[in-house]
Amino acid sequence: MRKIKTFFKKLNSASPATKAGFWFVVSNILLKGISFITTPIFTRLLEIADYGTTSVFVTWENVIGIFASLSLSGGVYNVAMTKHSDDIDRYTSSMLGLTLLSSVFVYIICIAINLFYPNLFELNTVFLLFMWLQNFTSACISFWLVRKRFLYDYKSVISYTFINAFLSPLIAIIAVTVFQNNKAFAKVIGAGVIGIIIGLCIFVNFLKKGKTLYNKNYWKFALKFNLPLLPHYLSSTILSSSDKLMINSIVSTAHAGIYSIAHSITGLLDIITHSINYALIPFTLQSIKQNNFKGLKKSINICTLLIAIICVLV
Repeated sequence: MRKIKTFFKKLNSASPATKAGFWFVVSNILLKGISFITTPIFTRLLEIADYGTTSVFVTWENVIGIFASLSLSGGVYNVAMTKHSDDIDRYTSSMLGLTLLSSVFVYIICIAINLFYPNLFELNTVFLLFMWLQNFTSACISFWLVRKRFLYDYKSVISYTFINAFLSPLIAIIAVTVFQNNKAFAKVIGAGVIGIIIGLCIFVNFLKKGKTLYNKNYWKFALKFNLPLLPHYLSSTILSSSDKLMINSIVSTAHAGIYSIAHSITGLLDIITHSINYALIPFTLQSIKQNNFKGLKKSINICTLLIAIICVLV
């Protein structure tokens, strides 16, 4: 306990970037870790086929989400936080407008395809409609999280993480217990409703501040910057998702569910590496802007060593 107290005293006296980085890592591990911990609960509440359906839903959501959101809260928005910092509210609201347009367009196509080829997604139209709403609100939350990370506002991020990490699985468990006839849909709805409410609130708040959904120059800059990056975002998603989709298509939804349970164990390493990466990105861009290459090199070397040790331990 004495060592823990000493550690937190040192942390409180550290720079804002260090404190924020630490708590961003903790919050992301918590958010992903709760999902990992609740897996055994859902494997007992859901039938194998139902669990497979929810896994296929999440997989398609990740794949389609790349095109629906254009990943605008990723690379281009990180750059915009420094490039357009003097007009970031208007830039953010215009990015939400572009995200809304692209997501509606993409999901109209998906729903049309699903009507003619229902075996492609193995999901009905109601699932796809909910997926669109969840994808859009998730993008809103991603923009908000990037803003908070750049401002080192870790308290807001932690508050969101705790609310989402505990309420989402709790509501999903209650929904599955209550709606016995359609457990898969109950789990999907229950797990996503808190994020949707928070995302819609963030969307309205950003719109009030930015007061614009369309800006020609900002849209042009974002599309020119991010469209070439889509294959990169898509490749990593397909690499981690194609296995479930292939098993679902070639064998069955139930087998995809069994595989998903085993596959979730490997997510432990991803939780830690992504958490560190999310905390490091704002510091990297700001260090480049300030020509602080020596400090950046030291931080990256420490993170690389830490990841190497974790990989060996796993």
